[in-house]
Amino acid sequence: MTDNYSGYTSEYDTIFAGNLGAHVGIGLGNGAVGTPLTGCLIEGNTCIDPKGNAGIAMIGGSGNTIGVNNLSQAGEMFIADAVVGVNTIKQHFVKSFTPNVFATTGTIVVDTANSPCRYANDGKRVLLDMTVKLSSVTGASGTLSIGPIPGVAGKNAAISNLQVSFWDNLISATIPLAMADVSNPARIVIFRSDGGRVLFDMGANVQANSAIRVCGEIVYF
Repeated sequence: MTDNYSGYTSEYDTIFAGNLGAHVGIGLGNGAVGTPLTGCLIEGNTCIDPKGNAGIAMIGGSGNTIGVNNLSQAGEMFIADAVVGVNTIKQHFVKSFTPNVFATTGTIVVDTANSPCRYANDGKRVLLDMTVKLSSVTGASGTLSIGPIPGVAGKNAAISNLQVSFWDNLISATIPLAMADVSNPARIVIFRSDGGRVLFDMGANVQANSAIRVCGEIVYF
């Protein structure tokens, strides 16, 4: 579907008020009615809305490519988490998510109200900016990891370019580092380096009110 134009009549708000919170110029459904789209190209379309809200909603389908489309003013992408990793999405979009924090042993609870996490994913790489603050830690030790990262389950990490840009209230004075978990690509591992050694023991270095911010990208294949 390329080079099409969609607009809205004065009756639209009355008929479709509140539909996905915006005016949907292009919609890919989940198959509740008909069959989900597969292997389609959606690019170069124009969605115009006098209120500046025309957007794209994608809640189903796989193997599709969302190229660059002209969305009026405040128009945006509504992308369900489940379809991010199974479609190629080139149109800019940003989504929020709430990860968990794990250690080899023990229990860690995230303070979700103070843990802003955002990601963008174009089907081949994910861009991350996430801060996790912990509300409670009980008996944690061993490897510390954060996840799941939406849309990457079942994929392999080819390149990991991540940076811990902020940390606070760790038990000992250390500089945390981050990398994609090669055994579980939907998670990020927090580790440290000591005299050239890579140590996966950050689980014992967090406590209540510890906070870590991770930024960067992971490329998948």
